[in-house]
Amino acid sequence: RDLHSVPTRRSSDLVAARLMLAQVYFDLGRYENARDEATAALQLVPGQSQFLAVLAEAERHLGHPERALALSNLAIQADATLPQARYYRGLALIDLGRRDEGIQQLREVTSAGIVAPEVYLHLGTALTDAGRLDDAVAALTFGAKIGPTVREIHIALARAYRLKGSFPLADQQLALAVGNPANVQVTPAYQQLETALNRERGLLRLKQERLPAAAEALQAAITMDPADAVSHQALAEVYLRQGLLPKAREEAAVAASLGAPLPAALQQRLGGAAPTAPAKGQP
Repeated sequence: RDLHSVPTRRSSDLVAARLMLAQVYFDLGRYENARDEATAALQLVPGQSQFLAVLAEAERHLGHPERALALSNLAIQADATLPQARYYRGLALIDLGRRDEGIQQLREVTSAGIVAPEVYLHLGTALTDAGRLDDAVAALTFGAKIGPTVREIHIALARAYRLKGSFPLADQQLALAVGNPANVQVTPAYQQLETALNRERGLLRLKQERLPAAAEALQAAITMDPADAVSHQALAEVYLRQGLLPKAREEAAVAASLGAPLPAALQQRLGGAAPTAPAKGQP
């Protein structure tokens, strides 16, 4: 079963068209448009589960996880068998910091027979963040098996292997995550993916003590996304290890301003106290 398959239940051609258009907007990352289409459709068919689910996920992407959770709960009440609603509920719970509940919800989705790479990607990522690395590798490996061309899964699996200390396996996954430059369409989604790939490559090279290669990869990530806090933080550490203190201090200041200060021990080596910031998951 495909997670995004849409049953043919519909009250009119207009409702069906709005559902299709909302999904197109959703796939394009135009979440405000998807929200508008789902909202308009719900005026025609109040309480319709698929529109509630799409609206929930659009709200989550727009930075409203509380509303996303409430809407996904309504979708489940309308149709307890709808896998999308439970999937989106799990993602909203994770965004709200209720990671264990989110993991359980995503496991229920997979237990229901849903075989979709994105479910295993989010499940494996949440398990990695929770430090459950063996479970994460198992989930992501299965996701990569059913979605071998999904680059995000290979990047996530490389991260899990890096955190386990399995550097050769991490390298293998990064090689699989490289896209085809001949078929590149530069979109925000592409830039985000390339940032993640270069960041993970840089973090792995740092662990391997390959400092020039680490700096090159992290600089590439920052070029794609100058606000990528983890890359600035890691690049500061690379420069510190290379003895390039002015550059290290500059990168550390940027990382701190983005909410990812250097660990206290590294900050002391730069000659200052580490700034404070909200706790974040492991990079």
